[in-house]
Amino acid sequence: MPLAPMGCNVQVHEKTDTRGTWAFHSVDGWYLSTSPEHYRTHKCHIKDTRSDRLSDTVHFQHKSITNPTMSPGDKLMTAIADCIQTIKGVSNHPQQQQLHDLRRLMETTPALIRPHAVPRVESPSTQSMPMQSVPRVATQQSTIQQFNTTVVNGASSANEFGRLANGVGNRIKKPSNTIRFIRYQDLPPDRRKDVTYGKFVCSVRPEKLEPNRTRLTVGGDRINYPGEVATPTAEMLVAKILFNSVVSTPGAQFMTIDISNFYLETPLKRPEYIRLKLTDIPDEIILEYNLRHLADANGCVYVEITKGMYGLPQAGLLANQLLEQRLNKNGYHQSKLITTDWTGKRYIGITLDWDYGNRQVHLSMPGYVAKALKQFQHTKPPTAQHSPFQCTPINYGAKKQYATEQATSPPLDKHGKRFIQQVCGKFLFLGRAVDSTLLCPISAIASQSASPTTDTMRQTKQLLDYLATQDDAIITYNASAMKLAVHSDASYLSEPKARSRAGGHFFLSNGANIPQNNGAILNIAHIIKHVMSSATEAELAGLYIMAREAVYIRIIL
Repeated sequence: MPLAPMGCNVQVHEKTDTRGTWAFHSVDGWYLSTSPEHYRTHKCHIKDTRSDRLSDTVHFQHKSITNPTMSPGDKLMTAIADCIQTIKGVSNHPQQQQLHDLRRLMETTPALIRPHAVPRVESPSTQSMPMQSVPRVATQQSTIQQFNTTVVNGASSANEFGRLANGVGNRIKKPSNTIRFIRYQDLPPDRRKDVTYGKFVCSVRPEKLEPNRTRLTVGGDRINYPGEVATPTAEMLVAKILFNSVVSTPGAQFMTIDISNFYLETPLKRPEYIRLKLTDIPDEIILEYNLRHLADANGCVYVEITKGMYGLPQAGLLANQLLEQRLNKNGYHQSKLITTDWTGKRYIGITLDWDYGNRQVHLSMPGYVAKALKQFQHTKPPTAQHSPFQCTPINYGAKKQYATEQATSPPLDKHGKRFIQQVCGKFLFLGRAVDSTLLCPISAIASQSASPTTDTMRQTKQLLDYLATQDDAIITYNASAMKLAVHSDASYLSEPKARSRAGGHFFLSNGANIPQNNGAILNIAHIIKHVMSSATEAELAGLYIMAREAVYIRIIL
Protein backbone atom coordinates (compact mmCIF):
# COMPACT_ATOMS: atom_id res chain seq x y z
CA MET A 1 0.00 0.00 0.00
CA PRO A 2 1.45 3.41 -0.89
CA LEU A 3 2.38 5.40 2.23
CA ALA A 4 2.05 9.15 1.72
CA PRO A 5 3.77 11.75 3.94
CA MET A 6 1.87 12.60 7.10
CA GLY A 7 0.01 15.89 6.70
CA CYS A 8 -0.37 15.58 2.93
CA ASN A 9 -3.47 17.27 1.52
CA VAL A 10 -6.10 14.72 0.44
CA GLN A 11 -9.60 14.57 -0.93
CA VAL A 12 -11.67 12.02 1.04
CA HIS A 13 -14.58 10.47 -0.85
CA GLU A 14 -18.06 10.86 0.59
CA LYS A 15 -20.18 7.70 0.26
CA THR A 16 -23.57 7.92 -1.44
CA ASP A 17 -25.45 7.01 1.73
CA THR A 18 -23.95 9.89 3.72
CA ARG A 19 -23.89 12.80 1.27
CA GLY A 20 -26.78 14.87 -0.03
CA THR A 21 -28.21 14.80 -3.54
CA TRP A 22 -26.34 17.88 -4.75
CA ALA A 23 -23.45 17.71 -2.28
CA PHE A 24 -19.77 17.47 -3.22
CA HIS A 25 -18.41 13.94 -3.63
CA SER A 26 -15.34 14.59 -1.47
CA VAL A 27 -14.17 16.68 1.48
CA ASP A 28 -10.82 18.29 2.28
CA GLY A 29 -8.52 16.66 4.79
CA TRP A 30 -4.99 15.76 5.82
CA TYR A 31 -3.46 12.31 5.55
CA LEU A 32 -2.46 10.69 8.88
CA SER A 33 -1.59 7.02 8.26
CA THR A 34 -2.84 3.71 6.93
CA SER A 35 -5.19 1.58 8.98
CA PRO A 36 -3.55 -1.77 9.86
CA GLU A 37 -6.93 -3.24 10.87
CA HIS A 38 -8.50 -2.70 7.43
CA TYR A 39 -7.68 -3.59 3.84
CA ARG A 40 -6.48 -0.62 1.76
CA THR A 41 -7.97 1.92 4.15
CA HIS A 42 -6.49 5.30 5.05
CA LYS A 43 -6.88 7.33 8.22
CA CYS A 44 -7.43 11.04 7.49
CA HIS A 45 -8.26 14.15 9.49
CA ILE A 46 -11.24 16.06 8.08
CA LYS A 47 -10.87 19.85 8.13
CA ASP A 48 -14.57 20.75 8.40
CA THR A 49 -15.50 18.38 11.22
CA ARG A 50 -12.05 18.37 12.90
CA SER A 51 -12.30 14.60 13.38
CA ASP A 52 -10.51 11.51 12.09
CA ARG A 53 -12.11 9.31 9.45
CA LEU A 54 -11.32 5.96 7.80
CA SER A 55 -11.78 5.85 4.03
CA ASP A 56 -10.88 3.39 1.25
CA THR A 57 -11.05 6.07 -1.49
CA VAL A 58 -8.58 8.93 -1.09
CA HIS A 59 -7.01 11.24 -3.67
CA PHE A 60 -3.55 12.50 -2.67
CA GLN A 61 -2.65 16.09 -3.58
CA HIS A 62 1.11 16.01 -3.03
CA LYS A 63 3.26 18.35 -5.11
CA SER A 64 5.98 15.90 -6.10
CA ILE A 65 4.72 12.35 -5.35
CA THR A 66 2.51 11.39 -8.31
CA ASN A 67 1.43 8.26 -10.19
CA PRO A 68 4.30 6.52 -12.01
CA THR A 69 4.63 7.63 -15.63
CA MET A 70 7.25 8.26 -18.27
CA SER A 71 9.41 11.35 -17.79
CA PRO A 72 10.60 13.47 -20.76
CA GLY A 73 14.02 11.84 -20.44
CA ASP A 74 12.48 8.35 -20.60
CA LYS A 75 10.54 9.32 -23.72
CA LEU A 76 13.73 10.68 -25.30
CA MET A 77 15.66 7.46 -24.59
CA THR A 78 12.79 5.38 -26.02
CA ALA A 79 12.82 7.50 -29.21
CA ILE A 80 16.61 7.07 -29.54
CA ALA A 81 16.28 3.30 -29.12
CA ASP A 82 13.62 3.18 -31.85
CA CYS A 83 15.85 5.29 -34.11
CA ILE A 84 18.76 2.88 -33.60
CA GLN A 85 16.53 -0.07 -34.52
CA THR A 86 15.42 1.75 -37.69
CA ILE A 87 19.03 2.51 -38.69
CA LYS A 88 19.94 -1.16 -38.22
CA GLY A 89 17.10 -2.10 -40.56
CA VAL A 90 14.84 -3.65 -37.92
CA SER A 91 11.27 -2.80 -38.93
CA ASN A 92 8.70 -2.14 -36.26
CA HIS A 93 5.84 -4.35 -37.33
CA PRO A 94 3.44 -3.36 -34.49
CA GLN A 95 3.65 0.31 -35.55
CA GLN A 96 3.06 -0.58 -39.20
CA GLN A 97 0.02 -2.61 -38.16
CA GLN A 98 -1.27 0.33 -36.13
CA LEU A 99 -0.95 2.65 -39.15
CA HIS A 100 -2.78 0.09 -41.30
CA ASP A 101 -5.56 -0.21 -38.69
CA LEU A 102 -5.84 3.58 -38.45
CA ARG A 103 -6.13 3.93 -42.22
CA ARG A 104 -8.80 1.25 -42.31
CA LEU A 105 -10.62 2.88 -39.39
CA MET A 106 -10.74 6.25 -41.18
CA GLU A 107 -12.23 4.56 -44.23
CA THR A 108 -14.90 2.52 -42.46
CA THR A 109 -15.94 4.70 -39.51
CA PRO A 110 -17.92 7.34 -41.50
CA ALA A 111 -20.04 4.66 -43.16
CA LEU A 112 -20.51 2.90 -39.84
CA ILE A 113 -21.80 5.81 -37.77
CA ARG A 114 -23.78 7.58 -40.51
CA PRO A 115 -27.35 8.11 -39.23
CA HIS A 116 -29.88 5.62 -40.53
CA ALA A 117 -33.62 5.75 -40.69
CA VAL A 118 -35.30 3.83 -37.89
CA PRO A 119 -37.71 1.10 -39.09
CA ARG A 120 -41.35 1.85 -38.43
CA VAL A 121 -42.03 -1.33 -36.49
CA GLU A 122 -39.18 -0.66 -34.06
CA SER A 123 -39.64 2.88 -32.75
CA PRO A 124 -42.93 4.69 -33.34
CA SER A 125 -42.66 8.46 -33.71
CA THR A 126 -44.31 10.85 -31.26
CA GLN A 127 -43.86 14.54 -30.77
CA SER A 128 -42.25 14.18 -27.34
CA MET A 129 -40.17 11.11 -28.24
CA PRO A 130 -37.27 11.97 -30.60
CA MET A 131 -36.31 9.40 -33.21
CA GLN A 132 -33.15 7.45 -32.55
CA SER A 133 -30.41 7.95 -35.13
CA VAL A 134 -28.84 4.52 -34.62
CA PRO A 135 -31.19 1.59 -35.40
CA ARG A 136 -31.64 -1.07 -32.76
CA VAL A 137 -32.49 -3.62 -35.46
CA ALA A 138 -30.68 -3.96 -38.77
CA THR A 139 -32.64 -2.54 -41.71
CA GLN A 140 -31.48 -4.95 -44.39
CA GLN A 141 -34.16 -6.78 -46.36
CA SER A 142 -32.74 -10.12 -45.22
CA THR A 143 -33.37 -9.21 -41.58
CA ILE A 144 -36.97 -8.25 -42.27
CA GLN A 145 -37.60 -11.45 -44.22
CA GLN A 146 -36.60 -13.65 -41.28
CA PHE A 147 -39.67 -12.47 -39.38
CA ASN A 148 -41.88 -14.01 -42.06
CA THR A 149 -44.34 -12.32 -44.36
CA THR A 150 -46.86 -11.79 -41.55
CA VAL A 151 -44.70 -9.01 -40.13
CA VAL A 152 -44.39 -7.28 -43.51
CA ASN A 153 -48.13 -7.10 -44.17
CA GLY A 154 -48.98 -6.06 -40.60
CA ALA A 155 -50.86 -9.22 -39.56
CA SER A 156 -48.44 -10.05 -36.75
CA SER A 157 -48.72 -6.60 -35.18
CA ALA A 158 -52.51 -6.74 -35.59
CA ASN A 159 -52.53 -10.06 -33.72
CA GLU A 160 -50.47 -8.46 -30.97
CA PHE A 161 -53.08 -5.73 -30.54
CA GLY A 162 -55.78 -8.38 -30.60
CA ARG A 163 -54.12 -10.36 -27.82
CA LEU A 164 -53.65 -7.27 -25.66
CA ALA A 165 -57.11 -5.80 -26.33
CA ASN A 166 -60.33 -7.68 -27.01
CA GLY A 167 -59.42 -9.72 -30.09
CA VAL A 168 -59.29 -8.99 -33.81
CA GLY A 169 -61.11 -10.67 -36.70
CA ASN A 170 -62.11 -13.71 -34.58
CA ARG A 171 -58.48 -14.89 -34.75
CA ILE A 172 -57.68 -14.55 -31.03
CA LYS A 173 -59.52 -17.15 -28.96
CA LYS A 174 -58.66 -15.78 -25.50
CA PRO A 175 -57.73 -12.10 -25.55
CA SER A 176 -56.17 -10.81 -22.35
CA ASN A 177 -57.98 -7.44 -22.11
CA THR A 178 -54.69 -5.87 -21.04
CA ILE A 179 -55.21 -2.56 -22.84
CA ARG A 180 -58.13 -0.26 -23.63
CA PHE A 181 -58.15 2.57 -26.20
CA ILE A 182 -59.27 5.91 -24.74
CA ARG A 183 -59.38 9.62 -25.61
CA TYR A 184 -57.07 12.22 -24.19
CA GLN A 185 -59.99 13.63 -22.16
CA ASP A 186 -60.38 10.24 -20.43
CA LEU A 187 -56.89 10.45 -18.91
CA PRO A 188 -56.89 11.25 -15.17
CA PRO A 189 -55.61 14.82 -14.79
CA ASP A 190 -53.00 13.79 -12.22
CA ARG A 191 -51.60 11.08 -14.54
CA ARG A 192 -51.27 13.02 -17.80
CA LYS A 193 -47.64 13.83 -17.08
CA ASP A 194 -46.91 10.09 -16.71
CA VAL A 195 -47.99 9.16 -20.25
CA THR A 196 -45.16 7.26 -21.93
CA TYR A 197 -44.51 5.91 -25.41
CA GLY A 198 -44.85 2.47 -26.99
CA LYS A 199 -42.76 0.68 -29.58
CA PHE A 200 -42.88 -2.57 -31.55
CA VAL A 201 -40.05 -5.09 -31.17
CA CYS A 202 -39.61 -8.05 -33.53
CA SER A 203 -37.67 -11.14 -32.46
CA VAL A 204 -37.21 -14.82 -33.23
CA ARG A 205 -37.76 -17.12 -30.23
CA PRO A 206 -37.39 -20.74 -31.38
CA GLU A 207 -38.26 -22.12 -27.94
CA LYS A 208 -41.73 -20.50 -28.07
CA LEU A 209 -44.86 -21.85 -29.74
CA GLU A 210 -44.90 -18.71 -31.89
CA PRO A 211 -41.24 -18.35 -32.96
CA ASN A 212 -41.68 -15.17 -35.07
CA ARG A 213 -42.86 -12.64 -32.53
CA THR A 214 -43.99 -9.00 -32.73
CA ARG A 215 -44.55 -7.43 -29.33
CA LEU A 216 -45.76 -4.01 -28.21
CA THR A 217 -43.53 -2.80 -25.40
CA VAL A 218 -43.86 0.13 -23.02
CA GLY A 219 -41.28 2.88 -22.53
CA GLY A 220 -40.53 2.09 -18.90
CA ASP A 221 -37.95 4.87 -18.58
CA ARG A 222 -40.75 7.46 -18.45
CA ILE A 223 -42.96 5.76 -15.87
CA ASN A 224 -42.95 7.22 -12.37
CA TYR A 225 -43.95 4.20 -10.30
CA PRO A 226 -44.07 5.03 -6.58
CA GLY A 227 -43.51 1.50 -5.25
CA GLU A 228 -40.75 -1.11 -5.35
CA VAL A 229 -39.87 -2.51 -8.80
CA ALA A 230 -36.88 -4.82 -8.14
CA THR A 231 -37.68 -8.48 -8.82
CA PRO A 232 -35.85 -11.21 -6.84
CA THR A 233 -34.47 -13.63 -9.43
CA ALA A 234 -31.66 -16.17 -9.59
CA GLU A 235 -28.56 -14.97 -11.44
CA MET A 236 -26.69 -16.82 -14.17
CA LEU A 237 -24.12 -18.10 -11.66
CA VAL A 238 -26.84 -20.08 -9.85
CA ALA A 239 -28.02 -21.58 -13.15
CA LYS A 240 -24.49 -22.73 -14.02
CA ILE A 241 -24.08 -24.33 -10.59
CA LEU A 242 -27.40 -26.12 -11.24
CA PHE A 243 -26.09 -27.45 -14.58
CA ASN A 244 -22.99 -28.81 -12.80
CA SER A 245 -25.17 -30.42 -10.17
CA VAL A 246 -27.26 -32.21 -12.81
CA VAL A 247 -24.27 -33.81 -14.58
CA SER A 248 -22.61 -34.58 -11.22
CA THR A 249 -25.68 -36.42 -9.85
CA PRO A 250 -25.97 -40.00 -11.22
CA GLY A 251 -29.23 -40.54 -13.07
CA ALA A 252 -30.32 -36.88 -12.90
CA GLN A 253 -31.83 -35.11 -15.92
CA PHE A 254 -32.75 -31.51 -16.63
CA MET A 255 -36.10 -30.04 -17.69
CA THR A 256 -37.65 -26.56 -17.97
CA ILE A 257 -41.16 -25.21 -17.39
CA ASP A 258 -42.55 -22.08 -19.04
CA ILE A 259 -45.79 -20.46 -17.85
CA SER A 260 -47.43 -18.97 -20.93
CA ASN A 261 -48.34 -15.26 -20.71
CA PHE A 262 -48.16 -15.29 -16.90
CA TYR A 263 -45.90 -12.25 -16.96
CA LEU A 264 -48.31 -10.41 -19.27
CA GLU A 265 -51.60 -11.15 -17.50
CA THR A 266 -50.67 -10.02 -13.99
CA PRO A 267 -53.08 -7.30 -12.77
CA LEU A 268 -51.48 -3.91 -12.06
CA LYS A 269 -52.06 -2.03 -8.82
CA ARG A 270 -52.64 1.13 -10.83
CA PRO A 271 -53.18 1.65 -14.59
CA GLU A 272 -50.47 3.04 -16.85
CA TYR A 273 -50.91 5.04 -20.05
CA ILE A 274 -49.11 5.16 -23.40
CA ARG A 275 -49.53 7.27 -26.54
CA LEU A 276 -49.41 5.80 -30.05
CA LYS A 277 -49.55 7.35 -33.50
CA LEU A 278 -52.30 6.09 -35.78
CA THR A 279 -49.63 5.59 -38.45
CA ASP A 280 -48.03 2.92 -36.22
CA ILE A 281 -51.25 0.95 -35.76
CA PRO A 282 -52.45 -1.56 -38.40
CA ASP A 283 -55.50 -0.52 -40.43
CA GLU A 284 -57.36 -3.62 -39.29
CA ILE A 285 -57.10 -2.50 -35.66
CA ILE A 286 -58.04 1.09 -36.54
CA LEU A 287 -61.24 -0.09 -38.23
CA GLU A 288 -62.14 -2.73 -35.65
CA TYR A 289 -61.82 -0.37 -32.66
CA ASN A 290 -62.89 2.84 -34.48
CA LEU A 291 -59.69 4.57 -33.45
CA ARG A 292 -60.02 7.56 -35.78
CA HIS A 293 -62.83 8.88 -33.57
CA LEU A 294 -60.61 8.49 -30.49
CA ALA A 295 -57.54 10.19 -31.95
CA ASP A 296 -56.64 13.77 -31.08
CA ALA A 297 -55.70 16.58 -33.45
CA ASN A 298 -52.12 15.29 -33.68
CA GLY A 299 -53.23 11.85 -34.86
CA CYS A 300 -52.45 10.15 -31.54
CA VAL A 301 -54.55 7.67 -29.60
CA TYR A 302 -54.10 6.86 -25.91
CA VAL A 303 -54.02 3.40 -24.36
CA GLU A 304 -54.83 2.43 -20.78
CA ILE A 305 -52.88 -0.57 -19.44
CA THR A 306 -54.41 -2.62 -16.62
CA LYS A 307 -52.23 -5.77 -16.76
CA GLY A 308 -48.55 -6.54 -17.09
CA MET A 309 -46.74 -5.71 -20.35
CA TYR A 310 -43.14 -5.85 -21.52
CA GLY A 311 -41.33 -2.70 -20.47
CA LEU A 312 -43.30 -1.91 -17.33
CA PRO A 313 -40.80 -1.66 -14.46
CA GLN A 314 -43.25 -3.04 -11.87
CA ALA A 315 -44.63 -5.93 -13.96
CA GLY A 316 -41.87 -8.38 -13.05
CA LEU A 317 -42.24 -7.88 -9.30
CA LEU A 318 -46.05 -8.10 -9.41
CA ALA A 319 -45.87 -11.35 -11.43
CA ASN A 320 -43.33 -12.77 -8.97
CA GLN A 321 -45.51 -11.91 -5.98
CA LEU A 322 -48.61 -13.40 -7.61
CA LEU A 323 -46.74 -16.60 -8.50
CA GLU A 324 -45.48 -16.93 -4.92
CA GLN A 325 -48.98 -16.53 -3.52
CA ARG A 326 -50.40 -19.20 -5.79
CA LEU A 327 -47.59 -21.69 -5.19
CA ASN A 328 -47.97 -21.33 -1.43
CA LYS A 329 -51.52 -22.65 -1.63
CA ASN A 330 -52.29 -26.38 -1.48
CA GLY A 331 -53.77 -28.39 -4.34
CA TYR A 332 -51.31 -28.15 -7.24
CA HIS A 333 -52.54 -29.37 -10.64
CA GLN A 334 -51.27 -29.46 -14.21
CA SER A 335 -52.28 -26.39 -16.19
CA LYS A 336 -52.56 -26.06 -19.96
CA LEU A 337 -50.82 -22.68 -19.69
CA ILE A 338 -47.60 -24.39 -18.57
CA THR A 339 -45.26 -25.59 -21.31
CA THR A 340 -42.91 -28.39 -20.23
CA ASP A 341 -39.63 -29.10 -22.03
CA TRP A 342 -38.40 -32.49 -20.81
CA THR A 343 -35.28 -32.26 -22.96
CA GLY A 344 -34.12 -29.03 -21.32
CA LYS A 345 -32.54 -27.81 -24.57
CA ARG A 346 -32.79 -24.08 -23.87
CA TYR A 347 -32.65 -21.95 -20.74
CA ILE A 348 -32.27 -18.13 -20.32
CA GLY A 349 -31.21 -17.87 -23.95
CA ILE A 350 -28.48 -20.54 -23.65
CA THR A 351 -28.64 -23.74 -25.71
CA LEU A 352 -27.94 -26.84 -23.59
CA ASP A 353 -26.61 -30.00 -25.26
CA TRP A 354 -26.96 -32.74 -22.64
CA ASP A 355 -24.76 -35.82 -22.89
CA TYR A 356 -26.03 -37.95 -20.03
CA GLY A 357 -23.97 -40.95 -21.13
CA ASN A 358 -20.67 -39.14 -20.61
CA ARG A 359 -22.18 -36.98 -17.85
CA GLN A 360 -21.48 -33.73 -19.67
CA VAL A 361 -23.41 -30.67 -20.78
CA HIS A 362 -22.31 -28.24 -23.49
CA LEU A 363 -23.43 -24.60 -23.29
CA SER A 364 -23.52 -22.44 -26.42
CA MET A 365 -25.45 -19.61 -28.07
CA PRO A 366 -25.50 -20.48 -31.79
CA GLY A 367 -26.44 -17.65 -34.10
CA TYR A 368 -26.10 -14.93 -31.45
CA VAL A 369 -22.88 -13.49 -32.88
CA ALA A 370 -24.08 -13.65 -36.49
CA LYS A 371 -27.29 -11.83 -35.64
CA ALA A 372 -25.43 -9.19 -33.61
CA LEU A 373 -22.89 -8.58 -36.39
CA LYS A 374 -25.74 -8.11 -38.85
CA GLN A 375 -27.31 -5.61 -36.46
CA PHE A 376 -24.07 -3.61 -36.34
CA GLN A 377 -23.58 -4.03 -40.12
CA HIS A 378 -20.12 -5.52 -39.61
CA THR A 379 -18.69 -7.84 -42.26
CA LYS A 380 -16.07 -10.52 -41.86
CA PRO A 381 -12.53 -9.11 -42.22
CA PRO A 382 -10.34 -10.32 -45.11
CA THR A 383 -7.61 -11.27 -42.62
CA ALA A 384 -8.46 -13.50 -39.67
CA GLN A 385 -8.36 -11.78 -36.29
CA HIS A 386 -7.32 -14.07 -33.44
CA SER A 387 -6.96 -11.49 -30.66
CA PRO A 388 -10.01 -9.76 -29.16
CA PHE A 389 -7.94 -6.82 -27.88
CA GLN A 390 -4.68 -5.10 -28.68
CA CYS A 391 -1.83 -6.60 -26.69
CA THR A 392 0.82 -4.46 -25.04
CA PRO A 393 4.17 -4.99 -26.85
CA ILE A 394 6.74 -6.84 -24.74
CA ASN A 395 9.81 -4.75 -23.95
CA TYR A 396 12.50 -7.32 -23.24
CA GLY A 397 15.29 -6.24 -20.89
CA ALA A 398 13.39 -3.30 -19.41
CA LYS A 399 14.29 -2.69 -15.76
CA LYS A 400 11.29 -0.47 -15.05
CA GLN A 401 7.61 -0.78 -15.85
CA TYR A 402 5.75 2.46 -16.52
CA ALA A 403 2.08 3.21 -16.48
CA THR A 404 0.13 3.23 -19.73
CA GLU A 405 -0.03 6.72 -21.19
CA GLN A 406 -3.32 8.51 -21.65
CA ALA A 407 -4.82 8.41 -25.14
CA THR A 408 -4.50 11.63 -27.14
CA SER A 409 -6.59 10.62 -30.16
CA PRO A 410 -9.61 12.73 -31.21
CA PRO A 411 -12.90 12.10 -29.39
CA LEU A 412 -15.91 10.51 -31.10
CA ASP A 413 -19.25 12.15 -31.65
CA LYS A 414 -22.45 11.02 -29.93
CA HIS A 415 -23.24 8.47 -32.68
CA GLY A 416 -19.86 6.76 -32.29
CA LYS A 417 -20.25 6.83 -28.50
CA ARG A 418 -23.65 5.18 -28.71
CA PHE A 419 -22.33 2.56 -31.12
CA ILE A 420 -19.56 1.58 -28.69
CA GLN A 421 -22.00 1.38 -25.78
CA GLN A 422 -24.34 -0.82 -27.83
CA VAL A 423 -21.51 -3.21 -28.75
CA CYS A 424 -20.44 -3.54 -25.10
CA GLY A 425 -23.98 -4.12 -23.92
CA LYS A 426 -24.75 -6.62 -26.68
CA PHE A 427 -21.75 -8.89 -26.13
CA LEU A 428 -21.47 -8.61 -22.34
CA PHE A 429 -24.21 -11.22 -21.94
CA LEU A 430 -22.41 -13.51 -24.38
CA GLY A 431 -19.18 -13.09 -22.42
CA ARG A 432 -20.82 -13.87 -19.09
CA ALA A 433 -22.73 -16.81 -20.54
CA VAL A 434 -20.30 -18.80 -22.70
CA ASP A 435 -17.36 -16.79 -24.11
CA SER A 436 -15.07 -15.58 -21.32
CA THR A 437 -12.48 -14.24 -23.82
CA LEU A 438 -14.75 -11.21 -24.32
CA LEU A 439 -14.79 -10.04 -20.69
CA CYS A 440 -11.39 -8.36 -20.64
CA PRO A 441 -11.77 -6.38 -23.91
CA ILE A 442 -15.34 -5.38 -23.08
CA SER A 443 -14.20 -4.20 -19.64
CA ALA A 444 -11.38 -2.15 -21.17
CA ILE A 445 -13.62 -0.64 -23.87
CA ALA A 446 -16.48 0.04 -21.45
CA SER A 447 -14.12 1.95 -19.12
CA GLN A 448 -13.58 4.40 -22.01
CA SER A 449 -17.20 4.56 -23.19
CA ALA A 450 -17.96 7.75 -21.24
CA SER A 451 -15.41 9.70 -23.33
CA PRO A 452 -14.50 7.42 -26.27
CA THR A 453 -11.87 8.31 -28.84
CA THR A 454 -10.86 6.97 -32.23
CA ASP A 455 -8.61 4.52 -30.37
CA THR A 456 -11.71 3.18 -28.60
CA MET A 457 -13.44 2.74 -31.96
CA ARG A 458 -10.40 0.90 -33.31
CA GLN A 459 -10.47 -1.45 -30.30
CA THR A 460 -14.20 -2.01 -30.82
CA LYS A 461 -13.64 -2.84 -34.48
CA GLN A 462 -10.93 -5.32 -33.54
CA LEU A 463 -13.35 -7.01 -31.13
CA LEU A 464 -15.98 -7.28 -33.87
CA ASP A 465 -13.37 -8.67 -36.28
CA TYR A 466 -12.46 -11.27 -33.66
CA LEU A 467 -16.09 -12.29 -33.21
CA ALA A 468 -16.61 -12.51 -36.97
CA THR A 469 -13.51 -14.70 -37.36
CA GLN A 470 -13.92 -17.18 -34.53
CA ASP A 471 -16.40 -20.05 -34.25
CA ASP A 472 -19.20 -20.01 -31.69
CA ALA A 473 -17.85 -20.52 -28.18
CA ILE A 474 -18.86 -23.63 -26.18
CA ILE A 475 -18.49 -24.31 -22.44
CA THR A 476 -18.44 -27.94 -21.31
CA TYR A 477 -19.27 -28.99 -17.75
CA ASN A 478 -18.09 -32.43 -16.62
CA ALA A 479 -19.26 -34.42 -13.61
CA SER A 480 -17.34 -33.46 -10.47
CA ALA A 481 -17.44 -33.55 -6.69
CA MET A 482 -18.88 -30.00 -6.70
CA LYS A 483 -15.84 -28.61 -4.84
CA LEU A 484 -15.16 -24.95 -5.61
CA ALA A 485 -11.74 -24.12 -7.07
CA VAL A 486 -10.45 -20.67 -8.01
CA HIS A 487 -7.53 -19.47 -10.12
CA SER A 488 -6.39 -15.88 -9.51
CA ASP A 489 -4.05 -13.64 -11.49
CA ALA A 490 -3.27 -9.95 -11.93
CA SER A 491 -1.54 -7.68 -14.46
CA TYR A 492 0.42 -4.69 -13.17
CA LEU A 493 -0.03 -1.16 -14.66
CA SER A 494 -1.74 -2.60 -17.72
CA GLU A 495 -4.62 -0.09 -17.77
CA PRO A 496 -4.77 3.69 -18.16
CA LYS A 497 -4.35 5.97 -15.12
CA ALA A 498 -1.78 3.57 -13.62
CA ARG A 499 -4.42 0.93 -12.92
CA SER A 500 -3.92 -2.83 -12.74
CA ARG A 501 -6.28 -5.66 -13.64
CA ALA A 502 -7.39 -8.71 -11.67
CA GLY A 503 -8.62 -11.92 -13.30
CA GLY A 504 -10.25 -15.04 -11.87
CA HIS A 505 -11.48 -18.44 -13.05
CA PHE A 506 -14.07 -20.19 -10.83
CA PHE A 507 -14.96 -23.83 -11.50
CA LEU A 508 -16.26 -26.93 -9.73
CA SER A 509 -13.90 -29.89 -9.43
CA ASN A 510 -12.72 -32.58 -7.04
CA GLY A 511 -10.97 -32.12 -3.73
CA ALA A 512 -7.41 -32.75 -4.98
CA ASN A 513 -4.54 -30.40 -4.19
CA ILE A 514 -4.33 -29.61 -7.91
CA PRO A 515 -7.99 -29.78 -8.98
CA GLN A 516 -8.88 -30.94 -12.45
CA ASN A 517 -10.03 -28.08 -14.65
CA ASN A 518 -13.69 -27.76 -15.60
CA GLY A 519 -15.92 -25.28 -17.39
CA ALA A 520 -16.07 -21.92 -15.65
CA ILE A 521 -19.14 -21.03 -13.62
CA LEU A 522 -17.77 -17.50 -13.21
CA ASN A 523 -14.98 -15.46 -14.80
CA ILE A 524 -13.81 -12.13 -13.45
CA ALA A 525 -11.87 -9.44 -15.33
CA HIS A 526 -11.91 -6.37 -13.08
CA ILE A 527 -9.85 -3.19 -13.18
CA ILE A 528 -8.50 -2.68 -9.65
CA LYS A 529 -9.78 0.66 -8.38
CA HIS A 530 -6.68 1.63 -6.43
CA VAL A 531 -3.19 2.27 -7.78
CA MET A 532 -0.91 -0.67 -6.96
CA SER A 533 2.65 0.09 -5.88
CA SER A 534 4.07 -3.23 -7.13
CA ALA A 535 3.17 -6.38 -9.02
CA THR A 536 3.07 -8.27 -5.71
CA GLU A 537 0.48 -5.87 -4.35
CA ALA A 538 -1.59 -6.29 -7.53
CA GLU A 539 -1.52 -10.08 -7.04
CA LEU A 540 -2.64 -9.70 -3.41
CA ALA A 541 -5.47 -7.40 -4.43
CA GLY A 542 -6.53 -9.96 -7.03
CA LEU A 543 -6.55 -12.70 -4.38
CA TYR A 544 -8.72 -10.54 -2.15
CA ILE A 545 -11.26 -9.94 -4.95
CA MET A 546 -11.44 -13.64 -5.82
CA ALA A 547 -11.77 -14.67 -2.17
CA ARG A 548 -14.60 -12.21 -1.69
CA GLU A 549 -16.52 -13.76 -4.62
CA ALA A 550 -15.68 -17.30 -3.46
CA VAL A 551 -17.35 -16.68 -0.09
CA TYR A 552 -20.60 -15.81 -1.87
CA ILE A 553 -20.39 -18.93 -4.08
CA ARG A 554 -19.69 -21.10 -1.04
CA ILE A 555 -22.93 -19.85 0.52
CA ILE A 556 -24.81 -20.91 -2.64
CA LEU A 557 -23.19 -24.36 -2.59
